[in-house]
Amino acid sequence: FVAGNVAKEAGRLHGWKGRLWEGRYRCIPVTDEEASQVARLKYLLSQGCKEGLVASPRHWPGVHCAKALMTGQGIPGVWVDRTALYNARRCKTGREKIRPIDFEEDVLVTFAPLPCWAHLTPEDYQQRIRDLVQEVEEETAAMHRRNGTQPLGRRAILAQDPLHRPDSFKKSPAPKVHAFTTAAREAFLQALRLFLLAYRAASERFRAGDFEVEFPAGCFRPHGPFVQPRGAPVAA
Repeated sequence: FVAGNVAKEAGRLHGWKGRLWEGRYRCIPVTDEEASQVARLKYLLSQGCKEGLVASPRHWPGVHCAKALMTGQGIPGVWVDRTALYNARRCKTGREKIRPIDFEEDVLVTFAPLPCWAHLTPEDYQQRIRDLVQEVEEETAAMHRRNGTQPLGRRAILAQDPLHRPDSFKKSPAPKVHAFTTAAREAFLQALRLFLLAYRAASERFRAGDFEVEFPAGCFRPHGPFVQPRGAPVAA
């Protein structure tokens, strides 16, 4: 939902046609380990820095979660109710003007804490975020010293053509789970295998007509077979 709407709004702003993202959104679970959760958060905070674009997450000229997480404040934005706008245009009568601005809503995006840090006070949580940001800044500076480079910078970033496509890019297979230890990864994969076995067994029974079969928690049932309504006409 989020990725799809971001793609649509970006397309409207820049006149893009077709797909924005290379592939469909994929949700990758993260284990309950504190180290695993913190590592994923640090990865998100390092966006823009690890690519050599800015020296600090705080310097990114676009949307970034760093400042909001460091201060506990949300990120303000504007949401356009496209459904209401579409319906208004479809039902338009006369010469009334339908303006997108009339369907805008001010929103404040807030962030839930990491599950492993949910017990912390807001002050302690924000301090841990600041510590992570400092780590990212130090690692970014070390990377540039090692490579003899410097960040691209805000002005150069904003001067980029949004329609530019790189000549080549790196691709790596997505993991089935983000885990810090091998034991946690294997435990998750074993649980996943058992879940799939239970789901497939229930699905076979469901498709065979056993609509009372119990499915494992956290899944969607498959579509059942079509049932002809009683007394309904049958096409010749």
